[in-house]
Amino acid sequence: MPAPRHLLVALLLGAAALTPACKKQDAASVDPEAKDPADALAYDLLSALSAADEDALDALAGPELGPALAGRDLAVIARTLRWLGPVELETQSEEVVADGQTRRYLAHFDRGSVELEVTAVAGKVEGFSFADAQWQAMVDRALEAEAGSLRVTAFAFLDDEDQPLPAPTDPADVYYALSVEGLDSQFREHQLNVAKVVYDAEGQRVYHQRESDHLRFPQAEAGSKGGRVTGNVSVPGPGHYTLELEITDLFAGQSITHRIEFDLQSP
Repeated sequence: MPAPRHLLVALLLGAAALTPACKKQDAASVDPEAKDPADALAYDLLSALSAADEDALDALAGPELGPALAGRDLAVIARTLRWLGPVELETQSEEVVADGQTRRYLAHFDRGSVELEVTAVAGKVEGFSFADAQWQAMVDRALEAEAGSLRVTAFAFLDDEDQPLPAPTDPADVYYALSVEGLDSQFREHQLNVAKVVYDAEGQRVYHQRESDHLRFPQAEAGSKGGRVTGNVSVPGPGHYTLELEITDLFAGQSITHRIEFDLQSP
């Protein structure tokens, strides 16, 4: 059987004998005797892939699959699996092949779902694949998360009519907006926490919000990975200040700190 054109993968592994819906677990907590042999083989493969364990892969893979699991492809698979998180497997169908079977699953990860197909022959994995478009999107997002893609692309102070200002004018209501890019999403929704602190010219903290702003907004229909965030702080009066915003993407687990200095003049 020829090696699959695309290397795919799936899971931070776990689960007991697989049923159409199974609880997410760690692989170490699963009793090998409780799993169907074909499912156990698939989980062993995925565990080795997520760890980029070449020795374990050599022991699991058939002659057709082994040569396809080397070099950069293995690193990409391992990185993506670690980013995807725990999984639930839902069995979709099974096809008998000579001395084995091909099983098709719907793999439900913390960060999305993807179709997974695994072929086992004579106790060895001869092929596995994910739906191409779904998997490639996961690969891209895992790479972005590793690279730290979260960033602020624009910032402005605003007046009462939501129009930009060169500097704030009201110490009791320093209103701002910023554009954030590189956000992850789940179910077409973004979620952020924004912690806000203001320091004066001597470095003394003059404003600190006890609880971070928790923001939720839909992903744009065009597939944008960003959005507009607004908020406000206050300061004691005229002076030179530094606004510090710690922005956390709750789905990707990334955080950045954005600082902006400003002067508030006397009326």
